[in-house]
Amino acid sequence: MCGRSRLCNRAARIFGALSLVAALSPRLPIEPSKPLKLTGINKVTEALEPEVFSRPGCYCLLIAFARRRALRIGKLGEDEFPPGTYVYTGSAMGGLEHRLRRHLARRKKLRWHIDYLLSAPQARIKEILVYSPAPGQECRRNQVVARLPGAQMILRRFGASDCSTRCATHLYFFPRNQAATRIAAALRRHCSTYLVIDKPPAGAKQRIRRSAVTP
Repeated sequence: MCGRSRLCNRAARIFGALSLVAALSPRLPIEPSKPLKLTGINKVTEALEPEVFSRPGCYCLLIAFARRRALRIGKLGEDEFPPGTYVYTGSAMGGLEHRLRRHLARRKKLRWHIDYLLSAPQARIKEILVYSPAPGQECRRNQVVARLPGAQMILRRFGASDCSTRCATHLYFFPRNQAATRIAAALRRHCSTYLVIDKPPAGAKQRIRRSAVTP
């Protein structure tokens, strides 16, 4: 009985310390349609405030791909991915926070098509754009991306295996001569929130750490 009591007291002290850290830690608020410039993966995860990201929603990932590489994308097989900018459109009906943390993590079990692309060292998420979870929103956003000048399909059915509107793909490629800033500006017009992710400093670890902010 004494052992259980000591264990309970120790757990209570740890919980109290964690609560104090959470209370004293600065929050990074996200305002609709305002950019949040951050450096490093850990800072990005601190910005995933529960008030915004615990809700379901649709999102676009703006991905920089530095060098040409052949990648195997699950059951879709292998294809060549040229350097440039990629835009992936997805949705998270169970809540955005867990999904976006997963996308930002380098180490994870490869499950979805986008996991295979983001696991390549050449790939880096530059911006995350969040949209409201209206019915059909994911495919509408994807069609907006498809109509942007220079949009190209690299691999058919990428991220669209279960697409109800039969989109050809949910990943579009833009060559390097297409300015990523113009692509981002076009996608921001109807988004509710977007995060601009700066390149981490040299030597920074590309991994997720639990933030002191309550998830």
